[in-house]
Amino acid sequence: MLPGKFRSRWVQMFSKLIEMTCSTDRRTAERAWKAVIYFPSLFWRKAERGGAYSDKQTAGRISDFWKGRFEELVTDLRADVVFQGKKRREKAMNRSRRGGKAAAKRELELKKAAVEAFIQQGALSKAAACLSSFGVAKADEETYRKLKDMHPSRATPFQVRRHGHAMPPLEVAAESLLKAVRTAPKGSAQEVTGWRYEHLSFLLPPDRTAARGRQAAVLSMEQDLVAGKALPEVLDLLVCGRCFALRKNVDGSKIRPITVGDVVRR
Repeated sequence: MLPGKFRSRWVQMFSKLIEMTCSTDRRTAERAWKAVIYFPSLFWRKAERGGAYSDKQTAGRISDFWKGRFEELVTDLRADVVFQGKKRREKAMNRSRRGGKAAAKRELELKKAAVEAFIQQGALSKAAACLSSFGVAKADEETYRKLKDMHPSRATPFQVRRHGHAMPPLEVAAESLLKAVRTAPKGSAQEVTGWRYEHLSFLLPPDRTAARGRQAAVLSMEQDLVAGKALPEVLDLLVCGRCFALRKNVDGSKIRPITVGDVVRR
């Protein structure tokens, strides 16, 4: 849950970034697009501790933004990513040391916590799916081989079909965007950029009206992406997805591939 006391300041920052994406200076536009795409990771990632420490970190990141210290923001983000990765590896090693029974108990506790979280979010279908799931397959070479066998490479290069006449440009209407964000499933998985539907909703008017101010920045971002006005590397990033596999049976001999696309693209 994002703290509401910083809402107006974050909205101002996001609107400023959208304005900067239209800059005629390529370096400024490139920096702005990257900050827009990674906005949740740069400014909304959780602090190691909560309370005043979290508020202090948030205020510091906001201050760095308005002072143009983008390099410092990216450096801090990278350091946090490395730190969190180290913590995950340590937890995995500790689980492996505890043995089979302890690991199974821990897995059951995690499933229970996930189900309770889904219920609190109102995502009952996801809670039911979690209860009936056999869990995630191990991220190892065997799982990779199974995924590759299920999805072999194309025998011939992919070719885009070209039309003989100009196609009408795609557009995103304000009302459609507002409805899509408000009715999107809660707790949807994040992709590499870190965006969630809740983040987009946070930047929109809280009274569910098609207000012009706050909605303008989010709408402008989506319209530019649909029109292909973003940087090529940004568009390439958004067509990617995070792939993993779910076990279809107890022993994990059968798997189901899952690819999580980016919320901004969806």
